[in-house]
Amino acid sequence: MKNGFKNKLQIWQWSVLAVVFFVAVTLLVLQSLLGSKITTVAFLDVGQGDSIFIQAPNGVQVLVDAGPDVGVVRSLSQVMPFWDRSIDLIIPTHADQDHIGGFPEILKRFKITSIFDTSNVASTSIYEEYAKLRDDEKVPIRIASFEDAIVLDKESGVYLRVLYPDQNVSELPRNESSTILQLVHGDIEVMLTGDAGVMVEDYLVGRYNSFLESEILKAGHHGSKTSTSDLFLQAVDPQVVVISAGEDSRYGHPHQEVVERIKSRAIPILETSREGTIIFEIDGENVWRK
Repeated sequence: MKNGFKNKLQIWQWSVLAVVFFVAVTLLVLQSLLGSKITTVAFLDVGQGDSIFIQAPNGVQVLVDAGPDVGVVRSLSQVMPFWDRSIDLIIPTHADQDHIGGFPEILKRFKITSIFDTSNVASTSIYEEYAKLRDDEKVPIRIASFEDAIVLDKESGVYLRVLYPDQNVSELPRNESSTILQLVHGDIEVMLTGDAGVMVEDYLVGRYNSFLESEILKAGHHGSKTSTSDLFLQAVDPQVVVISAGEDSRYGHPHQEVVERIKSRAIPILETSREGTIIFEIDGENVWRK
């Protein structure tokens, strides 16, 4: 008698759990299908490296860089539903391992619709693995150019401006070849600088000046002293600076002089090494941390 009651109770409990799970999944699917007016920008905690996940209101997804290794997959699970196995666009800003090291695993696990790549390549094993998988999958590739405006959601006014390179960067040092992007949603901008140094920053200020203004700035080169100059900070005039670097970085990132430079302008700093994955939401008029 007691065993029968216990079995019925377990069946009832499992039935309730199944219903709750089904309702939760259904709500998530409906939310995904119906969309919203929100763009999500997540600076993923990938250790010593960069990786930024973007999802436009219509559901279009972009992954800018992929960190140094397979850890990017775990970080993506924080911002993507478990059933989602596709990403619309990947953008390697340049060919250093701490930016492309996770792309081979991404290409193995996800269906990638297209790639905005760089003309600056590397003769490293990780780059060769990435390039082989990319080519084997026959993913359409376009070399990023400053003429490009990558429309993510036309109705909501969400797109990526390619600010740099505006020249052939195949012979430049890898950091100085970094693709620099400005995410735009309505009146809100997010500046993504790869590992570009002061020389490129100065060039951008000379070319665009106040056009660079953005609410969020990802500090160049993980907060290295080779980036995020006073001149560039003045032009971008961010409300917050995000630094993506590893805990106790062996490179000393972020460098103290960069931190002090940012703080002297009373700009808050968020570090993935301290905060973990940092997520912002944008509605075209406002931006807030999730």
